[in-house]
Amino acid sequence: MSKKINFSDAEKEVIQKYFNGEITAFGTSEEDMKTMSGVIKQAENLMHDLEAYDEASEDMIKWFWEKYNSQNEQ
Repeated sequence: MSKKINFSDAEKEVIQKYFNGEITAFGTSEEDMKTMSGVIKQAENLMHDLEAYDEASEDMIKWFWEKYNSQNEQ
């Protein structure tokens, strides 16, 4: 993978909230929604760069998180 994925602490926190089912259309803070929107944009950009449409289609955030973790294991 050519581009290194970096997450801020806020982005890591919001991703964990997503995995815990805490990110919803209602009841999620505006700040968390803005942060999540940024994560989604990064994930979409990587998906397009890698042409990983099938790979990322099930759960793009999970796919992006796994890419992040796999780069840090190398």
